[in-house]
Amino acid sequence: PPPEQTRQAFGQFRNMGCSGSKAATDEEPTPAKAEDVKAKVPEEPAKDNIRRRVAVRGETQEDLEEDGAEDGTGVAKSDEEAKVIKDGLAKNDMFDGLADEQLNYLVSHFAKVEAQANVLVIQQGEQGDHFYLVQSGKYEAHLDQDATYKASYGPGDCFGELALLYNSPRAATIKCVEGGALWALERKRFRHVMVRGAAEAMQGAASFLKTVELLSPLSDEQRAQVGNVMQTVIFADGETIVKKGDPADALYFIKSGECAVASDDAEKEDIMRLTQGKSFGESCLASSKDAQVRQANIIAVGKTAVLKLTAAAFNETIGDLAELVEANFKRKVMESIDIDGTKLLAAMSPDSQDIFLSKLEEKTFKMEDKIIEQGKENSTFYIIKSGVVKVDKMDDGVAREIATLDAGQYFGEMGLLRGEPASASIVVSSDTLIAYVCDRETFTSFLGPLQDIIDAAIIKREKAANAPEKPKFKDLELRRILGVGTFGRVKLVIHKPTGVSYALKCMRKAQVVATKQQSHILNEKRILASMEHPFVLNLVQTYQDKGELYMLLELALGGELFSLLAKRAPLNDFMAKFYSASVVSIFSYMHSLKVVYRDLKPENLLLDKEGYLKMVDFGFAKVLQDRTWTLCGTPEYLAPEIILNKGHGFGADWWCVGILTFECLTGQTPFVSNDPMDGYRKIIKCRVPWPPHLQPMAKDFIDKLLQVDPARRLGTMKNGPKDVKNHPWFSNFDFKKLEAKQLPAPYVPKIKSDSDDSNFDHYDDEGKRNYPREDFGRDDFKEFADEWVD
Repeated sequence: PPPEQTRQAFGQFRNMGCSGSKAATDEEPTPAKAEDVKAKVPEEPAKDNIRRRVAVRGETQEDLEEDGAEDGTGVAKSDEEAKVIKDGLAKNDMFDGLADEQLNYLVSHFAKVEAQANVLVIQQGEQGDHFYLVQSGKYEAHLDQDATYKASYGPGDCFGELALLYNSPRAATIKCVEGGALWALERKRFRHVMVRGAAEAMQGAASFLKTVELLSPLSDEQRAQVGNVMQTVIFADGETIVKKGDPADALYFIKSGECAVASDDAEKEDIMRLTQGKSFGESCLASSKDAQVRQANIIAVGKTAVLKLTAAAFNETIGDLAELVEANFKRKVMESIDIDGTKLLAAMSPDSQDIFLSKLEEKTFKMEDKIIEQGKENSTFYIIKSGVVKVDKMDDGVAREIATLDAGQYFGEMGLLRGEPASASIVVSSDTLIAYVCDRETFTSFLGPLQDIIDAAIIKREKAANAPEKPKFKDLELRRILGVGTFGRVKLVIHKPTGVSYALKCMRKAQVVATKQQSHILNEKRILASMEHPFVLNLVQTYQDKGELYMLLELALGGELFSLLAKRAPLNDFMAKFYSASVVSIFSYMHSLKVVYRDLKPENLLLDKEGYLKMVDFGFAKVLQDRTWTLCGTPEYLAPEIILNKGHGFGADWWCVGILTFECLTGQTPFVSNDPMDGYRKIIKCRVPWPPHLQPMAKDFIDKLLQVDPARRLGTMKNGPKDVKNHPWFSNFDFKKLEAKQLPAPYVPKIKSDSDDSNFDHYDDEGKRNYPREDFGRDDFKEFADEWVD
């Protein structure tokens, strides 16, 4: 066909998302995707400063299912075609680590497209959802604005990788200069196979762990952590997996195949056979202190795949098994304890909880020991680990047994609160009793009086119950735009009755619906409402009208950390430490609530009038059950596991702390690039360009956060956030004073009044622009807003 017709065919192919070997057809194009609608919304108002970094988001699992990513079986390829595709993929980091099943699925879903000379394959600025691999022909990339030549592609090369991650305008135009053929892969197919493969691997590992009785006390979260460090190892027929007499240093699960168990090399007959789903080597986890050795040879029968969990990786990830079981037991009991209407553990901070649990020391008692005597003061709290006690009460000089308590139950909790005569005696009625104990003096010396903790919880409840009436929308006086976001604006407003200034986040319903973000907006509101941290912006009230959603937020008038870095970076060591520690404090708190943030960057950190940080924009935050799969965040801050579609958790936030610290100390992020895919390749390889002026401890801190393997990353291992706070870079830093705002900030912004907006950039008047508007009823977002505005 003529060049223009072929050009149109390529355009139709890009919009339709063909699979297999089908080329463009005469069928109607599929409906526009949410991202296409988003792209048609008028651009954001201009601002008079340097460019802020924009976050990106890929399709969710729900989007993929709705879009039919699981539909279709693909089209078989010839051996020669399959080799061309596989050889091309082997050169690309995005396809590293694919299992044979995943690779074959992708190969079957590549569509072959014939290309003629002088035809445009990709048009700069168009939305892209296909990746291309060259089988034959020659192709050149150039920029439309000045026809600048960028690159050429021949057989075996590929282009358009960014389209595999998320919907984004093409960065350059690519033209066929010598006719040939291309293989094209649609994003939804790539995302489906990557997410499915990683999810199945993770679920498989966790399922295997559930079959080991020794590991039954682990929580689902702990099993998932362990599953992340398990490795698949393939053995050939007759190959020895473990040898008798060798150190027992790993636990194995048989994924596929079979294993023979033999006690001696010379024996001809096997002791037994182990089949798929069976495990061996559990003794390596029984104790990290006593050396264990293999008691038999384990030999592969046929090709055998096993999941391997080393004792070292287990201990590094979640700690010694015996200590872990003990800690889980203590925590489970403590979570049920209620004193004067207050849940004891919930009233403590995460750090205080850990301190208290660590001070519960094991003590042994024998039969008939009277642990507590009626009428005498008791100052000690007990949790029964094993054994039984009876509760005796004296009435008219006669002892009466009124109850028995056994493992998992507790007594003496009021002894931590105050000294008063015991109302009954507690006597050991089993041969021995083992209990975890903590006395009031120990508790008070580390955590302060328990009454203070309870009083603080009571005051908090009373304050919530007696909170003043929330501001009405009609009482807000709109001033000017303070910032822009994906769906609208943030405006400075004054509450006229009180004169208090707030930030009003305004979001256009039409755009929220067009981009399918209703659940995310509601999720953001719920998470913000649950946050109570000095460095997180407080949500005051929510409103809605026919066209918009509104969040009324606490106002931080010191401007963005982004602006401060633009003027003063690189920061000195203490300034960088102050801001990094503030984020560490926030993430420690958020992660204790199972919330992952996923969009850390200086643009999302404001300064209050005292110079302390306030984290804003919780649009990507999520309550995390295990792992999550949606690609989202700001490109320069994305963790490798997000880019590689391996699933991510809290470790993605700790990676971002490393990037932020580097940016504070150097003035730029470590993997910055004008080309997004080049930046992503740098992140995956993680070769940090260390400047010579960095202090050794700061460098080590960043290095331990910027680990490609999230299981080895600071903050994700057995001690969690404590490992981050205890890093030597923070050796002389007082987190308690920081969180109490008793540590002088290194920079205090100049603010003349409670409505002084001079620390924010200037934006065009929103009223001059015509944004798409559609009326929605009261019920469309009824869970979001507390007040409907007529």
